[in-house]
Amino acid sequence: PWSMWAMMQKFRMRAGSVAAGVVTVPPSSHAGTTDKRLPEDDPVAHRGAVSLPGSPRLPYDRLPDGLRSAIDAAMGSPVIAVSPRTGGFSPGPAVVVTCADASSAFVKAVGTPLNPDTPQLMRAEAVVTAGLPASLPVPALRAHLEWADGPDEWVALVFEALDGESAPLPWTPRAATAVVDGLTELARVATPCPVPGLPTLGERVDGPLSAWAELAAEPLPDLHPWEAGNLAWLGTVPDRLAASGWLGGDTLVHGDLRADNLLFGADASVAFVDWKNTSSPPPLARSWRAPGRGPRPRAASTPSGWSAVHRSWPRQHPAR
Repeated sequence: PWSMWAMMQKFRMRAGSVAAGVVTVPPSSHAGTTDKRLPEDDPVAHRGAVSLPGSPRLPYDRLPDGLRSAIDAAMGSPVIAVSPRTGGFSPGPAVVVTCADASSAFVKAVGTPLNPDTPQLMRAEAVVTAGLPASLPVPALRAHLEWADGPDEWVALVFEALDGESAPLPWTPRAATAVVDGLTELARVATPCPVPGLPTLGERVDGPLSAWAELAAEPLPDLHPWEAGNLAWLGTVPDRLAASGWLGGDTLVHGDLRADNLLFGADASVAFVDWKNTSSPPPLARSWRAPGRGPRPRAASTPSGWSAVHRSWPRQHPAR
C-alpha cells in the first residue's frame, strides 16, 4: 500500500536502518483488461523462489520457565514437541506445539526484554480476536497468558491450530483469487463490525498517510520519479479521503494483510491471522499484581492495533 511505502521511506530517512528496498507500483501502472488469461497456477511475479519476509525469532525453549508452564496448564497437557513457523517481524517465538495428549495449538509470545512495545500489541490482538465471531475465517483464541519476572513482562497467545499452509509464493492467479474470495466473505460476515469500540480507519491511517506530506517537506534523493512528481497530490490524500467519506463505514478490516498473515487450507479456503499492526497502541489499564515473580491478571484495554472499521478505497489518481 502507498501509506506503508511512505512510512518505510520516512523510517529510512530518519533512522537509516531499512536494509531491503521497498518498491511501490503506482495504481496507474496496473494494466487494464485484456483478452489473455494467465493459467491459474502460472506465477504472476517473481518466478524464482520466494520466501516469506521475517526476522529472527527467540526459540521457544528460551521463554521463561514460568510462562512455558502456564502454556502447559492452558493446554491441559505438557508440551512435548515444537514446530517453529517462519515469517513475521515479532522477535518472540511463533510455533505449533504438540502436547503429551496429542493436542496441538499455535503459540506466539513476546516479552519486554525482546521489544518493549510488542507485548502491548499482542494484548490488543487478544482483545480483538476474542471479540470475533466463530463464523469468521480466523483461528480461535484459546488463552491469553501473562507472566512477570520483576520488571520484565511476557505475553503469550494460544490459538487453535489450523490445518493450513502459508501463502504459496510466488503468487498465482489461483492463490490470489482464493484470497479475494476470502476477503469478500470476511467483509460480508464482519459487517457490521462485530467488535465494539474499534477506531475508524481514518483514525488508524492518519499517521501513515501523513508521511507523504513529511516526505514532500523533506524529499529523499532517490524517490521514484512518479512519487517525486506527485508528492503534493499524495500529501492531500487524507483530506480527500475524509471529505469523500471513504474512511468511514461499519465493516471490520484486518489492516495488515500480507503473505505471512494468510493460511491456505487444503480446500482452497483462506484464514486470516495476526490481528494487529506495528503502530503504538494507547497505554493499557494495568491490573494490580503482587510484587515479585508470578502470573499477572490479564490487562484491561481498549482494542487497538490495526483492526478498524472502514469502507472501500477510491481509485482516483494522477496519470503516471
